[in-house]
Amino acid sequence: MHWKKWKDLSKHKDQGGIGFRDIQVFNEALLAKQLWRFIAHPNLLVTKVLKAKYFAKSSLLTLKIPSGSSWFWKSVCSAKHLLETGLRTRVGDGRAISIWNDRWISANTDGKIQSSKPESCQLETVDQLIRGASWNQQLINSVFNLADIENILKIPISITGRFDNWYWKCYSTGLYTIKSGYKLTVQLQDASTVSESGAGEASNHQQVSALWKFI
Repeated sequence: MHWKKWKDLSKHKDQGGIGFRDIQVFNEALLAKQLWRFIAHPNLLVTKVLKAKYFAKSSLLTLKIPSGSSWFWKSVCSAKHLLETGLRTRVGDGRAISIWNDRWISANTDGKIQSSKPESCQLETVDQLIRGASWNQQLINSVFNLADIENILKIPISITGRFDNWYWKCYSTGLYTIKSGYKLTVQLQDASTVSESGAGEASNHQQVSALWKFI
């Protein structure tokens, strides 16, 4: 006899749960860790082997999984959505960042530019928006909407011209951790459940959460 849903038991204690880990969610966080290693450490032997086999001519985040891929590769790629959600690109010299496709605007929810690309626009990479060691504000003002302009100008530019690199927005060090990946997955699931039910958050949610946390 099941008196309580496992989903409720696996909630954090301050949400009225017991804090048990959801094994399926935890497994996804582990798989995302492997993807993070491939992205953050391109010189690893395993990264080089998998790149040569599965994504030699494309990016790991944009590739389509071949139908004949191994069970291992299909499993790892199943966590790609989780990694993409929290993954951002830190601007260095801007040469490797696509203005319109990559997630490089940390202030935006999905990390992407919100402005639509003008029909006659020839701009493709972020380095085209940089002049010397600062943003080309005149060019940026002519291409993007006000919100994007403000967010772009807030991004610091490397004086030394370092390469662009990846960082994980859900952890203070910028490195992916299984704990932060698990937490993000749970948040995404909760947001999806609320969206599907059409119900808003209860007005006393904060009080209830504080009570459980105190207990």
